Amino acid sequence: MYRRVLVAIDASRESTAVLKKGKALAEASSADLVVAHVVEQPYINYAYGELVAQQYLPSVEEIKKQIMPTLLQHMESADVSADLLKVELGTPVDTITEMATEGEFDLLVVGSHGRHGLQLLLGSTANGVLHHAKCDVLAVRVFDE
Repeated sequence: MYRRVLVAIDASRESTAVLKKGKALAEASSADLVVAHVVEQPYINYAYGELVAQQYLPSVEEIKKQIMPTLLQHMESADVSADLLKVELGTPVDTITEMATEGEFDLLVVGSHGRHGLQLLLGSTANGVLHHAKCDVLAVRVFDE
């Protein structure tokens, strides 16, 4: 059914459930599996000068270093090899959809909190991916506790 499955995760506790669903679909289709996490570039306000901004914002490498234990814990909990994890820098929707297109993935799995009202109007990563991906998208429903 599917040849290549890309699972996009964040650092939330629900990521393990999303990973497990993506892994199960990949196994059922004998598909290749890749897991992606996107680190957003910290916002820099240059109003007080670049030197001040650089002093107080963590570098991308520091952010990656901080997030890796959480991501690896999700990988282990879902019994997915850490070698399948790709951590990229960018805007989540754009980066995930670009990865899916460039990697010729035919299924993209994301978590969805199913929010309503203002949160829905403002958009979400799952909603953005759903509308911009050129492949099938599975939004795994996860719930905030």
